[in-house]
Amino acid sequence: MLFKTSCFYVLLLPVLGSQQSNVINSISKHIGNVVLECKQEMGLSKDVIDEFLAFWNPKQELTSTNQGCADACVLKKLDLLQRGGQVKRDNTITFLKANGADPEMSSKIIELLTLCTRAAITKKPADGCVLGLEIFKCFRYGIFRLHWAPELGDDNLDEMDEIPA
Repeated sequence: MLFKTSCFYVLLLPVLGSQQSNVINSISKHIGNVVLECKQEMGLSKDVIDEFLAFWNPKQELTSTNQGCADACVLKKLDLLQRGGQVKRDNTITFLKANGADPEMSSKIIELLTLCTRAAITKKPADGCVLGLEIFKCFRYGIFRLHWAPELGDDNLDEMDEIPA
C-alpha cells in the first residue's frame, strides 16, 4: 500500500504552467458538450449541468449520483475506458492531443486516469454511476495537485453549447 501511495504522490508533483490549465480548459469544454448530450439522452435534471459548471470549484463537493451517471456516460461516449476499466491509451491520447496536450502532459493524464480508475474499481462501486463519480472525483483531485485546474474566473465553458433547461 505504501508503494502505491508513494507512486501516486510522485506522479502528482506540482507542475506549474498556464499551458496545462489551457489544455484542461479545452478538455472541460469538450466534456461539457458531451455532458449536455448525456443529460438529454438519459433524462437527467439540470442539476447535472450546474454541478458540471462548478466542477473546478475546489469548495464544490462531488457527491451526486446523477453527476456520476453523466460522468460514466462521458467516459463511454469518448471511448476512453475498456469494459474492465482499463484506459484505452490510443483513444485517450487522440482526445488529449485534439485538446492541445503535448506527449508529456498526455502521459501524466493517462497515468492519473489509470490510477483513478484502479482506485475507483477497488472501492467496488454499486454501479457505473458511482464508478464514474469516483473516477471524476479522483481525477479532479489529481489535476488540482498538479496545479493544472482552470482558474475559477476562466469562463471555461464559454464555448459550451446552449444549456437546455
